[in-house]
Amino acid sequence: MSILNIILILFTGFAFLFYGVYYFRSPNFRMEFKRFGLQKFGLLTAWLEILGGTGLLVGLIIHFFLVLSSLGLAVLMLLGVGARIKVRDTFLQTFPALFFMLMNFYLFLFSIHYFD
Repeated sequence: MSILNIILILFTGFAFLFYGVYYFRSPNFRMEFKRFGLQKFGLLTAWLEILGGTGLLVGLIIHFFLVLSSLGLAVLMLLGVGARIKVRDTFLQTFPALFFMLMNFYLFLFSIHYFD
């Protein structure tokens, strides 16, 4: 595994852990889900981010978790991009979700290839 991929996994894993925990600490973050009309999915999303971030980090040792977590987070961020498009957010507002979607999709493809 290259050092670049390790850095990407660490960066993404800790970012999702941070954002997942941030949901519980920030009323403003919870208000974003209300703005999207998805307030009933906020808690689920936060836990999926925490589990996905943890899975990426564990995936450095147990590769199955890297495959599963990177795919799950890519799909979660795809849904996030869709929610932002639905409420007509700007590209700048949508960019973080798009960035993390693409990064996790890359990590998924890398992790699948890593088994070959």
